[in-house]
Amino acid sequence: MASSKKVTIVNLSKEVQRTLDKYVDDIADGTDNAALKSAKACLKEIKNRAKSMFKPHGKTEPYSTMWKMKQTTSGRGQCGYTIYCDPPGLPHLLENGHAKVGGGRVAGRPHIAPAAEKAAEDFQQEVEEVIRNAGG
Repeated sequence: MASSKKVTIVNLSKEVQRTLDKYVDDIADGTDNAALKSAKACLKEIKNRAKSMFKPHGKTEPYSTMWKMKQTTSGRGQCGYTIYCDPPGLPHLLENGHAKVGGGRVAGRPHIAPAAEKAAEDFQQEVEEVIRNAGG
């Protein structure tokens, strides 16, 4: 339960502004944490799905270890993360399939899109929870 305190009419606008600032700060911090949590979960999911895949030609490390995450935007309530793979073209070929040299086609193995969809849903649920609990 919220605590009550007496506020004079002179200080009412300051008190309302202070309360709104706290509410905005709570939401900004919560969305930043939700973005990081969702990005880490997405990266983990992609790596787990990629473990059953191959070691690319000429590479010494398996495909699942080539995935990385970096923070691309930051600011109050504006955290953004990018999940990427090096080499960059390989995930597209594996996700969507590609033509074979001698003719025919290799079927795609979706492993990025399902993880991204799940991360987006989790992020939305987390932000909704943050908004419900903010300011309290």
